[in-house]
Amino acid sequence: MEIFTSLEDPKALSELWIIEKLALHSSRIDPEYFCGGAFSILAAYWGARSDLLGGSSEKAREFYSRALEYNKNRSLIPHYVNMRYISIVKENASEFEDLAANISNFNAGSSDTALINEVIKKKAVSLFSKKDNFF
Repeated sequence: MEIFTSLEDPKALSELWIIEKLALHSSRIDPEYFCGGAFSILAAYWGARSDLLGGSSEKAREFYSRALEYNKNRSLIPHYVNMRYISIVKENASEFEDLAANISNFNAGSSDTALINEVIKKKAVSLFSKKDNFF
C-alpha cells in the first residue's frame, strides 16, 4: 500500500496501472489468497483518489464488499482500507468512526492473521487520532 501514500509522486502515479493489473490477475487466479487481499488492494486503488482524479468510490466499495466476502472476518485489512482510502476521500466521518471502533474492538485471537491485525489496530488508532485533519 506504500504506493497509495505517494500519490503526489509522478513516478508512483505512472505505476498505478501495474498495481491494478496485478491485483486483478491475482483475484482471478485465487480470490481467497490472503483473505481476499487482491480485492483490498483494488479497493485502495479505486478509493485512494477522488472521482475527479480518476478514482471511483463505487468501484472501491464493490471491491471492499468482495474483500469482505473472501475475508470471512479473519483480517482487518479490508476495514482499514475502507477507513483510510474510502471513508476519508468520500468525507464520511460516521463511517470512519464506525470502522475505527470495529477495528479497535476486533479480537485477533490466535489466527494466522493475528500479528497483522494487531499492527492494523495500531495504524487505525494513529489514523483516528488525525480525524480532525480529514473531516
